[in-house]
Amino acid sequence: MDFCFDDTETDKYLHDIQLADVETHKQFYKKLGYIFIELPKFNKQETELSNTMDKWLFVLKNMYQLEKFPVFLKKSIFEKLFKLSEMSNLSKEDYISYIRSQMRKWDYQNILNTARSTGLQEGRQEGLQKGLQKGSEEERKRIARNMKEQGIAPDIITITTGLDSTALQQL
Repeated sequence: MDFCFDDTETDKYLHDIQLADVETHKQFYKKLGYIFIELPKFNKQETELSNTMDKWLFVLKNMYQLEKFPVFLKKSIFEKLFKLSEMSNLSKEDYISYIRSQMRKWDYQNILNTARSTGLQEGRQEGLQKGLQKGSEEERKRIARNMKEQGIAPDIITITTGLDSTALQQL
């Protein structure tokens, strides 16, 4: 809250309120309650912030006057908060421009991701196919060499291995 209750302690800014039955004064429901924070009463300085709750209250109370991102708030949640607050100060035209640039960035990233995943699979398949073809070609040449060394006629080697006569002569 950006105001103080009339009849609360001057230094107590955090109030944990539970609902109670008016007649019996028993707690109505344990899981239902309210927490009120009187921000004007929160007066800790940067050096006095001891936990995350203190940091949140400090940011909520002082964000309007913070000109740059404080070093002591180097957590991703606070960085997101400051980014959102910067966006809320943009003019309508600048906001639309920002959203469009984000959409272009996301589209580009999605295109890259799709190209990588599709390209990798296709590239692997193509590489495997070329490797198999080259291996098959090398195997046919090896067999032809062995047959040639054993003195088998070139016509039979050509028919058996599928190599043409030019390839056979180069062995």
